[in-house]
Amino acid sequence: MTDTDSIVQQIATIWRETYQQGQVIPVAFDSERGRLVVECADRPYLVQTRLIGGSLAKKINATLGADIIRSVTPLLREIRILVTGSRSWEDVQALDDALRDTWHDVTQVFSPEHRVVIVHGDCYKGADFFARHWAVANGIRQEKYPADWTGPCAPECPDDHRPIRANGQSYCPTAGPRRNEAMVQLGADLLVAFQRGNSSGTADCIRRATAAGIPVRRFTA
Repeated sequence: MTDTDSIVQQIATIWRETYQQGQVIPVAFDSERGRLVVECADRPYLVQTRLIGGSLAKKINATLGADIIRSVTPLLREIRILVTGSRSWEDVQALDDALRDTWHDVTQVFSPEHRVVIVHGDCYKGADFFARHWAVANGIRQEKYPADWTGPCAPECPDDHRPIRANGQSYCPTAGPRRNEAMVQLGADLLVAFQRGNSSGTADCIRRATAAGIPVRRFTA
């Protein structure tokens, strides 16, 4: 662990003790500028943090015993929209319309100032592919989590499970579900699912998101 990592961990711990509102959390620290970036759940918390940011910095510095934080920069937190869907999804217009309407709805529920991020599995075709291009076309940040189909099986894989054979190679059949679980565990405000036929991967992601309490919007073709 670097000195910067250690400082960041200390700041996060002190922040939770000093500012106990879970709606404002530290997300980044620029050690060169002494700038602490925090994400706020909504605009009132953003305004409040702007007003008391200086005093918070002084309290944390006093606990650290050094003038580490010179400024606190509050931002509205990102609204995470998780997209899952069938590789065989072909209706580009339906997907574009669904994501545009979803973006409009979440910005109305929260505020237009919230940043939106599209999270997807980065498949080379189908719903992931179209979602990636929609995000680029609309200037929306995205996070991509491709499944590691060429990697080894996970320790929890049963000894008798059957690998998937394709293109002369064997693939672990749990790579997709493991990727889905990782995306769900990162958290999302909404899952938008584009399911065509009996797509097991899409159904798996829907099931995991529902179990995690993530609302689901489901579109079928």
